[in-house]
Amino acid sequence: MNIEEFSLTAQWTTPPVPEKRDVARIRLAIDGDVLTRISDFERKEERDYVRASAVSLALWLADNWWRLRYESLPDGSPPSTNWRLRHELTSASGGTVWPPIMIHSTGERVLLTPSYARPMELGAIRYVLPEIKSILGRTFETGLDRYFDQVRQACMCAVDGKAFVELVETIRRERADPEVVSWRRTEARLGYDPDTVPVELMHQFSELEEVVGEAAIDEAAAATPGKLAGKVLQETLEAATASEVIVDFSAADALTSVGLQGVEQPPWQLGKEAAQRVRQAIGNHRGPIRTTAFSELLRTSRDVLGKRGTASKLPYSARLRCKDREHKVALQSANQRDRRFELSCALADTIWAKSDFGVISRAKTDRQKFQRAFAQNFLAPYEGVREYIDPEDPTKMQIQQAAEQFHVHPNVISRLLMLEKVLPEETFEERLEAA
Repeated sequence: MNIEEFSLTAQWTTPPVPEKRDVARIRLAIDGDVLTRISDFERKEERDYVRASAVSLALWLADNWWRLRYESLPDGSPPSTNWRLRHELTSASGGTVWPPIMIHSTGERVLLTPSYARPMELGAIRYVLPEIKSILGRTFETGLDRYFDQVRQACMCAVDGKAFVELVETIRRERADPEVVSWRRTEARLGYDPDTVPVELMHQFSELEEVVGEAAIDEAAAATPGKLAGKVLQETLEAATASEVIVDFSAADALTSVGLQGVEQPPWQLGKEAAQRVRQAIGNHRGPIRTTAFSELLRTSRDVLGKRGTASKLPYSARLRCKDREHKVALQSANQRDRRFELSCALADTIWAKSDFGVISRAKTDRQKFQRAFAQNFLAPYEGVREYIDPEDPTKMQIQQAAEQFHVHPNVISRLLMLEKVLPEETFEERLEAA
């Protein structure tokens, strides 16, 4: 769930000495869950703080502010060394054994999650960490601002104090300028530090933004960060323009007046609720949606749904409005079953954003999580799926049978059961999807 309390504080037992490194008791907590709780076996004590330099931590947070706030965890393989240096708290160094926590964005929210392959127990010290924690982006920003102000007041004279103050002042000037914020956000989502992104890439994105919109730029950057992001987005736009898969997303009109994005719930829960409302509107609360009915829902034919997938060789697919509620969809999938899921994600995207262009990817942003959750619950609602499985002991055969009945991949059923807590979330990726 989204949390509104983000507390990062420092307490100095003795005042910082001029030109010396400060030492403080630093405590990090979210909604009462302490992320700096330590079991110190050598001292035979448990405490809720880390003894470290508050300035060193503040410098690391300020130096990586834009990427912490706006860059997502990459899809698929473990993140690069560069990404980990910017997002893993252990990179704050200063000789301190920090909690093995990653800080990364999902769009309007920020997640604090366990680091990849980092032990909780280090020598005589063991961190006692809660599960994945979620906070609104504005709450994260406010919490850091308070910490920065606290460190600034106490440590101006300490080592690196002046450098820290200058950096924070620069960040705050930039945050006050909407154009600079937009630029920095795009840089961060592309995986670049401030002023290091290739100029030609930003120019390409600026030109594409006039066509697809700022929100689509954000999703494209998150889907394929790096120097090829502009090229991929251009090719995807061309694929959508060339697509002969033309569908009508009027089914999303049932949620026109519902402000889903502003609701403080996890994206998977929002996606589930949106799917339920669309199903109610079409009069099918929990049964399978056969392919003919699916085609009719999109006001097209099975033949059209079988047209060539113009995004088959691209990292993600997309929708492009061509007339009123009609959209061209550049599909990646070749088989009918997976295309139904992809088109359901595209339908969900028109609910999330009433825009002319939308990206459908495997990125870990809230918008993409919403799409996937909607598609899962729209095609295979739990109320219908549970008629084919034993919630107390679901088997692979039952999952396969349910998948065949609802014409989805078995993984769709498995992920649905995980979100409903019928199956355990076995991997970090699965826990992230539910966050």
